Formats: sequence, C-alpha cells, structure tokens
Amino acid sequence: MINGTWLAFAGIVALFIISVLLYWSDKKNGERKLRQAGLFLAGLAIGAGALLAVIQQTHPKDPSMSMEMGMESEEETSDVETLAKMAHEALRQQDFNRVSDLSRKITAIQPNHPETLAHIGMLHFSMGESDGAIDFFNRALKEDLKQEEALLYKGMVLFQTGKKSEGKKVWEEYQKLAPPDAPGRTMIQVFLSKGS
Repeated sequence: MINGTWLAFAGIVALFIISVLLYWSDKKNGERKLRQAGLFLAGLAIGAGALLAVIQQTHPKDPSMSMEMGMESEEETSDVETLAKMAHEALRQQDFNRVSDLSRKITAIQPNHPETLAHIGMLHFSMGESDGAIDFFNRALKEDLKQEEALLYKGMVLFQTGKKSEGKKVWEEYQKLAPPDAPGRTMIQVFLSKGS
C-alpha cells in the first residue's frame, strides 16, 4: 500500500502543476478548456486518492473485525464477546444504528453484559439523554466495577454535563485500571486541557 503522506504530497504537486499549466496555457479557447477540464479531473482524482489514503491511515479498520480473518457475520454468530467486539468497532465508527442492533442481540443472550451496557449508555448520550447514559454506565459498573469503558464514558458524560469534579473522580478510577497506552488516557487529557 502506498503511504498516505506520499499520496497527499503527490496530490499537492499535481494541483500545483495543473495551476501552472492553466496559467500559462496560450492555445485557442476550446482547446484550452478541454485541456483544463482534463487536467482538473486528473488533479481531482489524485487529490481524492490522497485524501482516501490519509483517512485510511488515520481511521484504520480494526483487523479483528475482518471477514477475511475468519470472523462470522453478525447474523451467523451468537458469541457474546464477538458481538461485543463488533459493537465496540461500530461505536468507534459512530455507527449508532449498528451498535443498537448488536446491543439488542447481545442483551437477548446476556441481559447484563457490562460492555454492552456501557455501549447502550453511549447510545443514550448520543441522543442527548445524559441521565439515561449515566444509568446504563452505573448498571455496567454494578456488574463489573472494573469495566473500563463504563468508567471512561461515565467520566466523559459527567464532565460534559458540567459535573467536572465527579467526572474527574471517575476518571481517576479508570486510570488506575487502564493500561498506560490506553486511548482513553489521551481523551481524558484533551478534556482536562479544555476546561478543568
């Protein structure tokens, strides 16, 4: 795969060359317009390819979710942990409809699955229902006091709804449990730097 940075660079160079060619074009109007359109489309294609490569690098698909890796589809599996991983990936992509569908399937199998309760909490929060979100995070933590996602998300919701000191306390619990390289730690730092 070509590195997205190089593709972005190539797109910028192509757009620069197109601009120079358009500026210095001295042919008849019809021929110039045809050349301009062709050059513009070529530059646009390169730029779009570069943008897609950058997006692919900054938002890679979770390889554990790949059908090529032998994972069953949502319809084929009833394994709660597999479905929870799929729901987590859908949540990361903000595909709330898919999170909702997967959560329903999981709770039909295991009604109090802690990670799923945390996902349902985030669904409530995405709909502006912060109290409903907190209720689901608390349910998840009732099932598993060390449920990292529930702690992370609960702290975030508390922090965003103005209960910053409560949110910080929840995040302190999260930081005791989460590995040093956990992405949630970065998110917490961003929130704290924006308004502690």
